[in-house]
Amino acid sequence: MPTGDDTLVTVDAHVMEPTDLWSSRLPKSLHGIADLAPVYRRLPGSNKAFEINGKAIGITPEYRRYSSETEFVDIGPDDIDGHLRDMDSDGVTAEVVHPNAGLFIYDLENPDLAYACAEIYNDHMVELYESDRIRTNAIIPVLDADRSVSEIDRIAKLGIHGIELPQTAPAETPYYTSFWDPIWEAAQRNGVVVAMHIGTGPFGGKGGGGSPSRPFKPRAVPEEEPTRERMLVSRRLTRGGFGGLGGECLETMPDLIGAGVCERYPDLHFVFVEVGGKWLAGFMDHLDDAFYVGPGVRLVKRVFFNDDGSEVPQFVPGELELEWDYPLAPSDYIKRQMHVSFMDDFAALRNRGVTGVGPLLWGNDYPHYEGSWPNSREAIEHQCARADLTDEERAAIFGGTTAKLWGITLN
Repeated sequence: MPTGDDTLVTVDAHVMEPTDLWSSRLPKSLHGIADLAPVYRRLPGSNKAFEINGKAIGITPEYRRYSSETEFVDIGPDDIDGHLRDMDSDGVTAEVVHPNAGLFIYDLENPDLAYACAEIYNDHMVELYESDRIRTNAIIPVLDADRSVSEIDRIAKLGIHGIELPQTAPAETPYYTSFWDPIWEAAQRNGVVVAMHIGTGPFGGKGGGGSPSRPFKPRAVPEEEPTRERMLVSRRLTRGGFGGLGGECLETMPDLIGAGVCERYPDLHFVFVEVGGKWLAGFMDHLDDAFYVGPGVRLVKRVFFNDDGSEVPQFVPGELELEWDYPLAPSDYIKRQMHVSFMDDFAALRNRGVTGVGPLLWGNDYPHYEGSWPNSREAIEHQCARADLTDEERAAIFGGTTAKLWGITLN
């Protein structure tokens, strides 16, 4: 296991759940709706389909590892020995793991099924994965605050250091509402980290093209335009998600900060997983500018009109008179309590003078193909060569901060 200066800790890795994990363990009272539980099914041609609520929501390539220099084998479910060998081959000392199919539990509409599936996954992870090298996050459904609090208390007693919450909150309970206060209190009381993975939330797992309430719809490009395909791809990749410009957390971060969650729960840390970091410096500055207006800058009330002549005011009455009621600036709360994970992001490293080092966490996204696994060390050297990191900065970003958050002891 790598130690010392070679230490790498990834905050973004995934496990392969058995296809029958939920259906085989659900209580008899839920057998009638077991087919609604999350699952992935292997398809011909090394693909697999993810299903939730009895419907396929996506197809991805099968995850594979090298078996020799020229051959690959599928990464099977709960292959702990193979998982550890893959960590060693990538030079990873320890990791924080997230679900694969389990990330879609937030799309379940039946509360009993959602909480039963979450408990099954959480127990399974404690039984097989939780260790000094692998830290797991408990899935916490968000349909009933009292049941969520009970599950947080239960998993903390089992030794789990982090919880998964959706990056997009349900439409009826946004993250700025008081619904979440018991959940924040329970998380802080138990000392668990709040991880929010990209693409999670009610029907938000269909890719990083926007939030469920504001899905990404590319503007029409004439089919005869020679660069059409290139432009559409570039828009999808830069608009958000999977290392783009922040994804759903562009709404979630302001909700949490503006609602005073960070002020009321100063020991609670939020980790936005697989969102990249190149956008963070400008975003922090923009949040501060919303309430800290400098010389020569003033907000003006404007009114626009719909086609039918109805007015669309830029600001509603009272908005321009709002003041920032918290002792720290929005960017200071991000520096103190919020973190974003990236895979290969030189711009995020370059901007650390603005964002601070603490918010930046590295992840290899094992075993997903969009990540740096199994070539993480080469990817890290490539981006660090241009970033002029100090030894202390490099140690924090590529493992030290993650280890501290999840209670991982490094040699």
